[in-house]
Amino acid sequence: MLFPAGAGAQQPANTGKTSSLSWTRLDGAETCTGTVEIAKQVEGLLQRAAIVSTASAELSIEGRVERTADGRFRATIVVAQSTGEILGRRELETHGEVCKELDEPASLAMALMIDPDALSRPRKDPPEIVADPLIGPLIKPPPVTPPVTPPETPLRFEGYLGGYIALGLAPFGGGLIGGVAIDPAFLGAFEGTASLTQSTQSVTTSASVDFWHFQVSGYYCPLAGNIGLFQGALCGGGQAGFMATSSSGFLEDDEHVRPVVNGAVRGRIGVWPAPFSFTVGATLGVPIVRDSYVYSDSTGTQQTLFDPVPFEGGFDLSIGFKFPSDKPKAEPLAPVVLPEEMLPEQRPAR
Repeated sequence: MLFPAGAGAQQPANTGKTSSLSWTRLDGAETCTGTVEIAKQVEGLLQRAAIVSTASAELSIEGRVERTADGRFRATIVVAQSTGEILGRRELETHGEVCKELDEPASLAMALMIDPDALSRPRKDPPEIVADPLIGPLIKPPPVTPPVTPPETPLRFEGYLGGYIALGLAPFGGGLIGGVAIDPAFLGAFEGTASLTQSTQSVTTSASVDFWHFQVSGYYCPLAGNIGLFQGALCGGGQAGFMATSSSGFLEDDEHVRPVVNGAVRGRIGVWPAPFSFTVGATLGVPIVRDSYVYSDSTGTQQTLFDPVPFEGGFDLSIGFKFPSDKPKAEPLAPVVLPEEMLPEQRPAR
């Protein structure tokens, strides 16, 4: 509870004016609220930036707070015109020994000295006063909200080449695989590969059959991406190609070309020290078109040379190039905006 300790002269009837502020804590009043917080409270009541430098102010408010002999606290506030003419004076005193009891009545008295109609206006957010570590309290303009822009989702490409081992449709063999992956970042990834493998099945020391397996594949990868240096993909799709065979050392040598069609799933996992990628891949296919391979022995009896299994598979180890890189870009430094005004007692010395 506070009460006026002295009568003051009439207050100025000026609205929309600005004022300088000097707030002094005398000996014994060090625990009282400082200039910055008092200025915040005054401008919060006025709902505008009203505390400016002495050179720009239309009014000047000088306040001081002191401890009385009986342990209470007294605030004296004087308002004057820029010409020096005293317009008003207020004294406020606490009943108890808590200095912060002066905050509300002191800031209210200062606000009404600057603008007697301040409390009758609709409320709005006041400007914020911040304390600069070098030059003290500064009046901060209302924040400007930047336009919201959606994050970039670049279309990413990857091409790779590696060694490939295949088994199932033909005898165990090896060859090459090449592929390309396109990742729109919002649809999952798409991947296409082409592989060529060769294997040989011997019948006798002088008779054998060579197998050449060529196929192209297309996949959709709903699970694809990277976390740090690690990347992976799980894909489903199909394969199509042909199996070419060429025999030698038989009574009648011949050559055949047969189609190959498979449904397949594929997975890849590896590391990506951008822009290069190193991956290990595995493919599992279910043959839709599957042929057995036979030959005739010296008695004319047909013998099974190779009978494909219900599943075919392959493993590859590849190196690739991936772009654009996902390395994080350095954020630009925020521009330093110097305030237009600062409280008079906190201006740097010249």
